[in-house]
Amino acid sequence: METQTQLRIHNDIEYIKRDTDFPFDTHDEIEDILEYYKITMPTDPQLRKIMETEIAAIADQHQTQEILRHITEEQDETTFLR
Repeated sequence: METQTQLRIHNDIEYIKRDTDFPFDTHDEIEDILEYYKITMPTDPQLRKIMETEIAAIADQHQTQEILRHITEEQDETTFLR
């Protein structure tokens, strides 16, 4: 059962990673993110921690990409105005 649960968590994380429009930031609650994707949090504390860590990394990556996109757009606008 443990291996099956780990596989489910892996699949859930990969499912979330495939969403290019991930609409969350690092300050959003993990439970809200899971609810959005209709995923249940594992009951095992060790597996919960893995799920939380992975989702936090996804949120951080998407937030960083969004910030970089805004900076690039601002630089493009500034260059255009010169």
